[in-house]
Amino acid sequence: MPGLTLRDITKRYGTRLSSVDALRGVDLDVPQGSYIAIQGESGSGKSTLLNVLGLLDAPSTGTYLIDRQDVAALKEGAACAHRSETFAFVFQAFHLLDRRSVVENVELSMHYRGVDPRRMRTRALAALADVGIADLADAKPRQLSGGQRQRVAIARALASGAPIVVADEPTGNLDSSTTEAVMTSFENLRQHGATLILVTHSEQVAQHADRQIHVVDGEVQERTEEGCTENPPPIKHHEEPKTPGKASTVRPTAAVRDAAANLLSRPGRAAGLIAAIAVAATLFVATLGLSATAQQQVSESFDAVKSRDVTATVSGDGVSATVETGLPDVAESLADLNGSAAVAILEDLGTASVRVGAPREATDTSTYASYGDIRTALRLDIDWTDAPMASLASNQVLVGAYLAEGIGMAPVDLAPTIEIAGRTLVVVGVITDSPRAPDLLGKAVTGGDENPETANPPTSTVTAYVVTEMGAAASIAEEAPLVLDPVQPERVDVASPRRRTLCARMWRRASR
Repeated sequence: MPGLTLRDITKRYGTRLSSVDALRGVDLDVPQGSYIAIQGESGSGKSTLLNVLGLLDAPSTGTYLIDRQDVAALKEGAACAHRSETFAFVFQAFHLLDRRSVVENVELSMHYRGVDPRRMRTRALAALADVGIADLADAKPRQLSGGQRQRVAIARALASGAPIVVADEPTGNLDSSTTEAVMTSFENLRQHGATLILVTHSEQVAQHADRQIHVVDGEVQERTEEGCTENPPPIKHHEEPKTPGKASTVRPTAAVRDAAANLLSRPGRAAGLIAAIAVAATLFVATLGLSATAQQQVSESFDAVKSRDVTATVSGDGVSATVETGLPDVAESLADLNGSAAVAILEDLGTASVRVGAPREATDTSTYASYGDIRTALRLDIDWTDAPMASLASNQVLVGAYLAEGIGMAPVDLAPTIEIAGRTLVVVGVITDSPRAPDLLGKAVTGGDENPETANPPTSTVTAYVVTEMGAAASIAEEAPLVLDPVQPERVDVASPRRRTLCARMWRRASR
């Protein structure tokens, strides 16, 4: 059974000369069948602990055993396979495909494990029945409420058969009554033998768990009725579920069916894309001929326009300054780089209470401050209150579509206001699509403080989003870390087209 054992786990960011320990000597045992809630203030290290537990990040030191196998130092390919075999994830933003049916969304958890399509459909329908929404199997996610969408995400985790389910703020966008319905669905996961690990700011959610783990300054404490203790309560073991199929495997017939379904879900866009590719290919072929050289040039030309996005992230510890330069100046410096077409910066402000005003109930969710051209740089689709705008003022806010629904916000054309941590802000738009940062559909994004005399230096995570000119992504990826942190550019985590291509190649090798 896949019990988890962490011993003296440390996660360090930075260098030997200047570093921050996000986790410090963590010892934790999670027997199979546990139900654990992880809590902590923003910057305490709870998200880092979740990433280490879910094999999304590797610890700097220590031992991490899954079913008695040390996975702390696994290479990326092996970690991906182990993650696929062991974990299912439920996120605050649901991550559903709006143009595919509910049952097809649930089937995705098995699609990349080579499960037979008939078995996929049977498991998916059974999972939807277990969470009480079998009658919505043929509906589209955009037709559902926030609570129903979250139950689809839970059904997806249930259908995967993964023995451990990791949930990151799964009720952050939901009101209290919907939260209780969703937590009941989580109980169904446990009845099937799954281990549940939840990160939450909500005491209401945490009380459903058998154990409450608090992360304080990177250290783990166990909470009981008497306070905090290092000795966990006894755990009742359940029959272990079995993940169907094989990790990183796709049946050719299933791949064809999925591709066809994607095309049919957006016939207009698909037809336009096919026509554009056909015209472009015809022009290339007519100009260059049908030689191998021509084919290579066609391929290289399409690869050049495939991605112009560069993302640079600096993780903060919640205490010391994440970057020394003011974020408006950083955004301006990135925009001045040769080959930079659009730039925006998001500063993680942590979790805050959001509501439409008294007496409506507040929802806790993550909030961000933005600098630069957020609409273009993040490729956002936005329903605007009035005319579109490139950047936000400090009293303005963009609200994710899921969050807007969760708090009962008035239609955007009525120019509503919302309260964030007691501060009233004017809603200038609702984010309906966010391909570069999908979680924004469940978040709030305000304008940052542009006044250097009143702005405080950021202490939490800062992410820069850059859209580059064609062919400039590689050079921007090299220069961006020097703009964000000239002293320690190695602290900056950069995602660029070349890096994504390398990851794709690794995935293809693992799937063979």
